[in-house]
Amino acid sequence: MFGAATTVYSICKRVYASSFSVLIPVACIHTATLLCSHFHILAVSLDRYIAIFFPLRYKGIMTSNVMTFSIVVVWMVATLFWLFVGLFGDIQHYETNRALAMFVLFLFYAILVLVLILYGRIAVIAYRQNRKINDKATTSPNGISRATRTLASIIGCYYIFWLPYFAFCGCLTFNIGIENKEGIRAMIDGSLLFAYLNSIANVFVYAFGTKAYKEWICAKCNSK
Repeated sequence: MFGAATTVYSICKRVYASSFSVLIPVACIHTATLLCSHFHILAVSLDRYIAIFFPLRYKGIMTSNVMTFSIVVVWMVATLFWLFVGLFGDIQHYETNRALAMFVLFLFYAILVLVLILYGRIAVIAYRQNRKINDKATTSPNGISRATRTLASIIGCYYIFWLPYFAFCGCLTFNIGIENKEGIRAMIDGSLLFAYLNSIANVFVYAFGTKAYKEWICAKCNSK
């Protein structure tokens, strides 16, 4: 969904550069899916946090109903927010655009800090657990689960690919390097294309980090 929205947004931005009636709805959909992607990253981190710190209560807390409800709430909040902005706000106004950009930047960096805190605590617990296990000669160290490592890699890739884009957007929003405004805009476009590669990177992260993917690839190779 997010990949489709970003692709359509990029095409419309170049084809309908002067048509606000086309660009504004597409830009709203693009930003809404971007916000949902941020919130889903946070939800995945919370899921792993609960799995590590409350393993016995995990199935009782993270039920299918809870997961479905969280997904619906995230999409509803993003949709209603942009409907409210579109109906009651002047998106073409400079101050409105700047306020929205600051809001999106704040959410991105706030969620980044929360994710780092959550995975930092998970890493500390894993380190302590490994030290305790290493002290016992009868058992071998297990470390954190493969699922947690894979999800951490996916989240890490997400921020590696998207951080340059939001860094340049922050420079433009807060007038940093304003003397080279066109250069910053070019860097924003380039970093956005770089961010799109995140979807391709996720395929390889899943392939090399998930046992089921490895077995499937090996089976396909052996069948040939």
